[in-house]
Amino acid sequence: MGNSLPGMRLARARRDLGITQEELANRLGLARTTVAEIEAGKRKLAAEELYRLCEILHRPMGYFFSPAEPESLYALRLETEELSEPVRQALVELDNRLADMRRLEAFSGVRLHSRLGQYRLTDWRSVDSAAQHIARAERTRLGVGTGPISNLREALEERIGLLAFGHYVPSGKFSGAFASDGERGALLFNVAHLRGRINFTLAHEYGHSLVAEGRAHVELRGQRESAQERFAQRFAANFLMPLQALEEAVERFAIRPPRLSEDEALMLASHFDVSFAALLGRLEHFSIITHDVADWLRKAVKPVARARELSLPDPREAFPALPVTYQQMAFIAFHRGAISRSRLAELLEADVDDAHSMYTAWAVATLKTSDERREMGVAAH
Repeated sequence: MGNSLPGMRLARARRDLGITQEELANRLGLARTTVAEIEAGKRKLAAEELYRLCEILHRPMGYFFSPAEPESLYALRLETEELSEPVRQALVELDNRLADMRRLEAFSGVRLHSRLGQYRLTDWRSVDSAAQHIARAERTRLGVGTGPISNLREALEERIGLLAFGHYVPSGKFSGAFASDGERGALLFNVAHLRGRINFTLAHEYGHSLVAEGRAHVELRGQRESAQERFAQRFAANFLMPLQALEEAVERFAIRPPRLSEDEALMLASHFDVSFAALLGRLEHFSIITHDVADWLRKAVKPVARARELSLPDPREAFPALPVTYQQMAFIAFHRGAISRSRLAELLEADVDDAHSMYTAWAVATLKTSDERREMGVAAH
């Protein structure tokens, strides 16, 4: 380890998390000057130090020996934004996933290319008109019709090639992020949130991906709104709850505006798979209900408890952290012998036995005959 590559990668990984040399040295039990020497390539890393760095910096071991790869767009923001370390860890996780996607393409033979539409906000009269027209255009491109989108994450993955990963961040302020390395894009959502909010986050970050123009986005509530942020918020609302779909739902549930009961509002929120607050905001925006009615419902209703009493889908139902395509690429790579059992476990965030069980279940379900399974080497692993 006498060359400068591990040190250069160490310096970048440290900066990505906003950790100073002094802070890293304290966590490693080393002098700051020793960390500086490692980053400059003047001192070798001991094996135990490398393992500890992987834990502290949330990077796989291979990261420290890989040549510089295309940087994710979000990384451009890390140098200027005041982000907490848990949020930075989430972004590093997304960067790791993009790197895994690149490698899995080579190992599995499955080619990923995010087919993102690219729009310029300056081509529209206003942010509102851009959000409305682009949301309509993207609904058409995804082929989701005019009603509620039954599974937005799946639609984005299968029809756009935009994969969404879940990561736990113990801060209510962080919802999600979009990142791209120029060819493939990925979304990150906070699994700590309820299902309806996660679905809105996916649409919100998808909106950012459409007008990124080479810029990254990290959503932090309370941040001053830029034109891109206002667009993403309005895009998500228009995309998930277009006026026609709302009017059809109101008629279907025999609702008589401007009055709206708490149960009717909860049924509508469940119908569109959005949060109770997002649904009320949309109904109020179109004057389907009055501000007073919306305000009363916000104060009076406990959405999670009442949804359970109504036997509506549980808003606490978790989204799987890993997208289906990503898992399948890992299984195929293992099939081919391109990755080890331990690497498969690492990619699937599971222990070795559980990862192999997942692989076996996939192989049995995917491969049609015992001869085909034998030929593809299922039993050999």
